[in-house]
Amino acid sequence: MGIIVALLAAAGREQWTKASPNGFHGVGGKHEIARWIILSCHAAIAVGTMAVGWRIIQTIGSRITPHLRPLGGFSAEIAAATTIGMATLANVPISTTHAIGGAVSGVGATRGRHAVRWIWGQRIVLAWVLTFPGAALIGAACYWLAHVAVQPLIH
Repeated sequence: MGIIVALLAAAGREQWTKASPNGFHGVGGKHEIARWIILSCHAAIAVGTMAVGWRIIQTIGSRITPHLRPLGGFSAEIAAATTIGMATLANVPISTTHAIGGAVSGVGATRGRHAVRWIWGQRIVLAWVLTFPGAALIGAACYWLAHVAVQPLIH
């Protein structure tokens, strides 16, 4: 029973470092954000989670290391939450998925370096490296399409 309470506390600590619907209330303070931005982000996250969320959960929960147990899960959650909190204090953007992936890899490595399937770590790092320029290109394309579609209406 105690390990379940510890896991819930660790997960709660990680959630405390994230944004809330009324602005960010975590370590960094409160920021006002337009309602439409919040709702569009909620929609994008919901669609993404419905589309590929199960793959992320499967990868982090069993593909990185098959040896993850409740105590290891607790340790990984605390490590990820602490990392996210420190990044927030330093105003450094961080992916919570990558933080927990790294933490799970670290927990798995305590059973020996062969207990971690490092190919998954390489794939996660590659995805992280490609996400920023990929999102930039998609953002530029969306802006260009919006500009082409809206500009004739203005003049």
